[in-house]
Amino acid sequence: MILNRAGREYAYLPYTADEDVTGLDVEVFANGAWYGADDVTATDVIVLVAGPDAADNPPGTIVLVPGANRLLVRFPDNPEVIVRDGGVVNVVDY
Repeated sequence: MILNRAGREYAYLPYTADEDVTGLDVEVFANGAWYGADDVTATDVIVLVAGPDAADNPPGTIVLVPGANRLLVRFPDNPEVIVRDGGVVNVVDY
């Protein structure tokens, strides 16, 4: 995904898991912290991401730094904690 540094968009992070993870408290890792996901479908974790120059972000928005941001998706489930690659969001100056 490419995001302008002043933009804000929903990111759809595809995942694969061995079991149905809908209903779990899914989290996304970015910028050194874990954030709650906005929604989880059968194939995607959905989060609202913004560039560093986006104004008036709603609560829960993940503000990314310029450049490539690799996101991780975590599905905490007892006794496992499943972590998957969520892809890259490139924050650019265009």
